[in-house]
Amino acid sequence: MKINNKIYAIALAALLGIGFVGCKKSYLETSPTDRIAGDDLFSTTGGAYTLLNGLHSYMNESYMLYATHADFGAKAMDLFSDVMGTDMVCTSSGYDWMYYHYSYFATGYSVYWMGNLPWYFYYKLINNANTILDNIDAAKGPEEEKNDIKGQAYAYRAWAYLNLVQFYQFTYLQNKTAPGLPIYLHATKPQDTGNPRGTLQQDFDLMLEDCENAVTLLEDAVVHSEKSHISAATAHGIYARVALEMGLWEKAKRQAELAAQDYPLMPPDTYTSGFNDANNVEWMWGSSLSAEQYTAQSIICFFSHVDQDCPGYASVGATRSITKALYDQIPDTDIRKQVFNATSRIQEKFHVADPTGFDADNLFMRSSEMYLIQAEAEWALGNYPAAKSVLEDLVTARDPSYTAPAATADSSFVKEVWKQRRIELWGEGFGYRDMKRQMHGLHRPTGAGNHSPGIATLINAEKNDPRLLLKIPQTEIDVNDAIGPDDQNPF
Repeated sequence: MKINNKIYAIALAALLGIGFVGCKKSYLETSPTDRIAGDDLFSTTGGAYTLLNGLHSYMNESYMLYATHADFGAKAMDLFSDVMGTDMVCTSSGYDWMYYHYSYFATGYSVYWMGNLPWYFYYKLINNANTILDNIDAAKGPEEEKNDIKGQAYAYRAWAYLNLVQFYQFTYLQNKTAPGLPIYLHATKPQDTGNPRGTLQQDFDLMLEDCENAVTLLEDAVVHSEKSHISAATAHGIYARVALEMGLWEKAKRQAELAAQDYPLMPPDTYTSGFNDANNVEWMWGSSLSAEQYTAQSIICFFSHVDQDCPGYASVGATRSITKALYDQIPDTDIRKQVFNATSRIQEKFHVADPTGFDADNLFMRSSEMYLIQAEAEWALGNYPAAKSVLEDLVTARDPSYTAPAATADSSFVKEVWKQRRIELWGEGFGYRDMKRQMHGLHRPTGAGNHSPGIATLINAEKNDPRLLLKIPQTEIDVNDAIGPDDQNPF
């Protein structure tokens, strides 16, 4: 019998290796987690917050799974998504750790870190969320603290499964019965032998249930000022993302409305200030990093790979540019055009607060995304005036001269929403994910200022091309009794 040692090893390491990277303040001072007996950890809600803080920490930790400078937590996954999309151009550089994903080398193998990293990153997070859910009911402490801890764990699990299916399968609306991801509802143990691939329907049913639990619990929970915690608003935002992927338009609309209601759109001058401060009024979810934390990350962080003005990989040639094809569609009156160099189109949207180091916070969700979800949902529901109004509310905050096209039953309006997503959310992790959700296939523009076929390698692929899917790690197939070679994604 094969023992699922890989999953268990990840679970054990996660439980014993918790730190506080990613939060300026822990919920309370505790001893290091590896000195706390398992029973003591969940005897009180105070102890349980230690493990929850470990989940927040894990979002930003580097070198957790692989000795590669592309292993730096959730923002690494976001950057993988963007370089695999249509609108981000990578230069030819021997210093570019994103090249493997940009060129789609990552999707051609099941044995290398570049295709395996998302699998193990998200499953490690799921296992820690399950550890909390398995134990929190027995903890002593105020009910609002138990609701908070439990609600955040449900939200993390839903978010992780959504990201997993986006990397390892085509979109739900293309084929609901397609093989999805193994579902784990409890923390793994040494004797566990693994679970089979569920269907996408089963995976999304779990996400919906987790989102319902999360928003219900977090509406009656402790409220944190620190945005690394998943708030009720963030849980509504995760729910909106899940509903959008499923085409559940009424849910997507409502959840997006609830998510954004307390997060106004930022003023224009803030849009050009670097996207590096979690105090930004639009940020719903992000990690505030202390000087000790971002110094410890050093070049193994998001800003090292995108900001050419700080001492990281971008500064030695691994730059990120917007395609000329998309840049030319942004009006000169739009503040968003100013976050790209007018000549080279190299990004200036993300930059550190101090170019001598890596002083910057990490962004995971902001309210402008919710406007875009609501606009698409209103259009799909046939609420055309509302769809036009919501889209104009967002875009006129960036370009006062903007007027949205009339929303009608044809696809021209939703294509405008998708274009605004590409502009507004450029560099925030939606390129590959949106390309698959919208079932476009990959069609990268070429020519001056766009993608070079010699570097990007994969320029065109239809929506169901197997080259667009990451492959299940071979280690998972080897050690999981419930998954065999026939369960692998096609090459």
